[in-house]
Amino acid sequence: MALFNKQQISVLHNTRRIFVKKLLKDIGETDAIEHYCSRVKENDSIANKLWSKQLNATVDNALNNLTDLIGVRIVVHFIGDVYDIASRIRNCYVIQEEIDYITNPKDNGYRSLHMIVHVPVMTPNGPNGQTIPVEIQIRTVAMDCWASLEHQMLYKKEETPQMDLAKKELLHCAEALFATDMQMEAIQNIIHKVEKG
Repeated sequence: MALFNKQQISVLHNTRRIFVKKLLKDIGETDAIEHYCSRVKENDSIANKLWSKQLNATVDNALNNLTDLIGVRIVVHFIGDVYDIASRIRNCYVIQEEIDYITNPKDNGYRSLHMIVHVPVMTPNGPNGQTIPVEIQIRTVAMDCWASLEHQMLYKKEETPQMDLAKKELLHCAEALFATDMQMEAIQNIIHKVEKG
């Protein structure tokens, strides 16, 4: 498997660290963010994703065909916060692609807003003139909780009738959590109106 070596992985981590710091500065002061995290995709995951696309596991294929070698997740309190943070990002970056899985969730119930931006590759000596796509995911605490548990329960599990039932139940949970998100948003709006008098 001819994927990223230690030095290249180090460059990806450096790029990630510098971008996250800049991204948070560009978003600006806000109480909306509950927490954030970031990661560089591991070689095994990169290879599996390339193979699923019928591509050989090479650095060139990874750079040319994957948009989530570096990922940033921003978790916020309310649905409105998702779109506020997205708007702030749009004001500072050229968005290569945006997918709204909140308005149009995946079939399994997954909800999140995904944005792809290109950022400079940062070596220890500074930018090397290349860019790399970074996937930014923005979601509520409830959406993040569901996605984390769904991944933990179903990742690499075999397809069986029992697993189909589990998936249906997880879809019901996703719908219930989204209904809760909507209720929380409505309650927040009521409180804001009261505070404004």
